[in-house]
Amino acid sequence: MPITPDIVAFPSDVDAPTRARSALGNDLLAAFSSHHGETFLLLKPHLEQFELKAGTVLQSSGAPVTHVYFPTSGAVSCAVTVDEDRQIATHIIGHDGGINIELECGTDRTYFNFMVELSGCALRLRRETWRAALIESPPLCERVVQHLRHQVFRSQKMIACNIAHDVESRLCQWLLRLHDYSGRGVITMTHQSLARLMSVRRTTVTLIARALHEAGIIQYRRGQIEVLDRYALETAACECYTAPH
Repeated sequence: MPITPDIVAFPSDVDAPTRARSALGNDLLAAFSSHHGETFLLLKPHLEQFELKAGTVLQSSGAPVTHVYFPTSGAVSCAVTVDEDRQIATHIIGHDGGINIELECGTDRTYFNFMVELSGCALRLRRETWRAALIESPPLCERVVQHLRHQVFRSQKMIACNIAHDVESRLCQWLLRLHDYSGRGVITMTHQSLARLMSVRRTTVTLIARALHEAGIIQYRRGQIEVLDRYALETAACECYTAPH
């Protein structure tokens, strides 16, 4: 369904990107709205609401791209295929990014697998509409390139983290990022899904989660993880969480 997000009133001391994010729900769209207003006004009538359902594949590697997605809630993982039975997550995308936005590079297909990890919503555009906007507005295209560079940096950090840090601190980092995107105190995700994200065994996640539970840092029930002590979780996480990203 096409939408035109309502712009609400904010105090004068709130900056434009913050106001736009509050109205649109996505940081990247907010930046487009604030810095490329004329182009965004052309895109705005074509934005559609789209439901993100946990466990569904949003885009498969090698499949034709039909839409560009801007999550406003929930989270989507980006993974590369290693072999027939295994994929490795390189980063996760929420209200701070976009999916399939690399169409300015001249490709109609993606090299990644995007799976919804946390249910939520997104605004989406048809591929043709998005590509036309990038061609029409070189400054918008440059901003997208900058964001893609940022995503590459995050992916490289994730690779380094997987090599350098122990699984306990990495799990705490993943829980913090998922907690940020969940929008509430409960992360709706199974141990099996966490294990898949981290490329470890489910029993490993269960053992670490049990220790965090006994320490009063988290509480978990089947398919739900509640963060009870955010500060303690941050203390236990590797430094990659607080490092610039």
